[in-house]
Amino acid sequence: MSGQSHIPGEAAGQSLPSPPPIPVPAGGLGKPLPALPWCRKFGAIRSAEQCRAYTEAFSADYAEYRYLHTRIGNVSRHFGQLGAHIKTLQRGTAEHKAAEDRVVQEYRRFKRTYPGYRKEKDRCEYLHRKLSHIKGLILQFEEGHSP
Repeated sequence: MSGQSHIPGEAAGQSLPSPPPIPVPAGGLGKPLPALPWCRKFGAIRSAEQCRAYTEAFSADYAEYRYLHTRIGNVSRHFGQLGAHIKTLQRGTAEHKAAEDRVVQEYRRFKRTYPGYRKEKDRCEYLHRKLSHIKGLILQFEEGHSP
C-alpha cells in the first residue's frame, strides 16, 4: 500500500471527533468489560489483502457514522447554545425564567419529534469506537509497510 491512508475522511486531514467520555460501570473499574464483537473480529493486520478488507469494513460503517454524528452534533449544539444563553442571564429575573421555560419547551418538543435520539447516540458512540479501532489497525499496518 502507499504511504497515503485509504480511510474515508483521512485524506482530507479529518479525524474522527472524540465521543463523550464513557461512563464508569456501576461495579467500578475493578471488573473488566467483555470485549466488543469487533475487537475480536478485527485483530492485527497481517497482509495487504486483510488491510483492504478492513478498509472496506471501515467504509461500510463510515457513512452511517457521519450521518449520526451530524444529527447528534446538531442537537448538542442547539441545546448548548440555549444553555450558554441562560448562563449570560441573571438568575431570578423574568428573562432568565423565560429562557429556562424555552429550554423545557424545546426539550419536550425534541422528545416528541426525535424519540430515537438515545438509541442513535449510543449507535454513534459504538461506531466511533469501532471505526477508531479499525483505523488504528490500518494506520499501524500502513506505517510498517510503507515503501
